[in-house]
Amino acid sequence: MIKSINQNSLRPNDDFTSAFLDGVDFKVNSFGVYTQDNIADLNQFYTSDYELIYYLTGNVELETYGKKINATNGNVVLLKPFNLYSAHCDKNNKISYYFIHFDILPDALHQTFFDIVGTNLIHLSDNDIPDLSFLFAEILHTWSNKESGLRALSIAVLRIFFVYILRSISINSDIDVLNYNGDINSMFEATKYIQKNIKKPIRVETVAKELGISTSGLYKIFTKTINQSPSHYIKKTKLLESKKLLVFTNKTIDQIADSLGFLSSSHFCRDFHKEYGIPPSKYRKDMEGLVKF
Repeated sequence: MIKSINQNSLRPNDDFTSAFLDGVDFKVNSFGVYTQDNIADLNQFYTSDYELIYYLTGNVELETYGKKINATNGNVVLLKPFNLYSAHCDKNNKISYYFIHFDILPDALHQTFFDIVGTNLIHLSDNDIPDLSFLFAEILHTWSNKESGLRALSIAVLRIFFVYILRSISINSDIDVLNYNGDINSMFEATKYIQKNIKKPIRVETVAKELGISTSGLYKIFTKTINQSPSHYIKKTKLLESKKLLVFTNKTIDQIADSLGFLSSSHFCRDFHKEYGIPPSKYRKDMEGLVKF
């Protein structure tokens, strides 16, 4: 006699977090464990890609552009590329943490994630996220034993952490996810166009025409998905690119402003100072000789 088996079949509903992560991919650059007995003398540093940090021991005060957090055991921190960070801890305080360095793909989305979250320094306490240290341990176990699936496992771990990061922000629960999917796809296409033409003057009307929608339609898409106007997004993307040029090239301020399509170097300097709190010349000077993680 065949016995029937009762099962509860769960079908996952679509939601903001899933819809956003459907359009995002990750490129893992490096990972490992960092341990140091004393980083009290470590003042400023930067990273040239994204860095996800999972603290195992110690207490660290991190600060960037006026945003300050205190991280300790079980906390997660996400650092943004080319920001100036300062780190301080008590003397003789042992610090250890897992880390993953990665890029968000496509390149056009580098700015978008932090625009959605709305901060330059993302911090989750142990109240926001369960103990997931075993996931990093599994990555290192896979690497040390030369087992297959290392890249896929690393990307899966990032996706898990991004779920908790996105859960930590306030999202309108009444959002129409089906319409949101269409909007975010259009926004992704717009950001790709902006990134491709980053070294030219970019008009919002041109971007809208490229997507086959009205200027007002493009504005609604950007304000709905990342809560800012397309013109503001264009400016922030150009400023992010200017950070790379300030760090990795010897171009003058005038040359950088011209190469990114700013109206003038004075407009560039004004926008840079407004966004980051310091002029580009000081940013370049501060970055010289800094520790790069």
